[in-house]
Amino acid sequence: MQRNLVRNILFIVTSLLLISASLLAMRIVVRADQNQHNVLSGQVAPLIQQAQLLQAASPSQQLNLSIGLQLRNQANFDSLLSAIYDPQSLQYHQYLTPDQFTQLFAPTSDQVQQVVSFLQSQGLTITNLTITS
Repeated sequence: MQRNLVRNILFIVTSLLLISASLLAMRIVVRADQNQHNVLSGQVAPLIQQAQLLQAASPSQQLNLSIGLQLRNQANFDSLLSAIYDPQSLQYHQYLTPDQFTQLFAPTSDQVQQVVSFLQSQGLTITNLTITS
């Protein structure tokens, strides 16, 4: 009984570590054009929807934004993750290297460039771009 509990806890911890180590984030530091306002519909966190504007921010204020892109091939990722932890699977405990994960599931350089181009078209200046895996 205790052995199964330890195994389940180890499974959960390992899963969380694998997922957190594998998630990709694109961190972009941007500066807004002072005379331009843009609203991205459907992109506001629920708590922010309830916020009230107290005053306009200074046009020279730098905004630091972190933008995360979704994984490619999410269904394949879910299947692989299940197979890695299924003792009946040939892929059981056959973990991916960071490079393999990036090749299979990371946003492509074209997808990253589309986001960068969109942000620039909205008057934002990219001052730092970091892609992590």
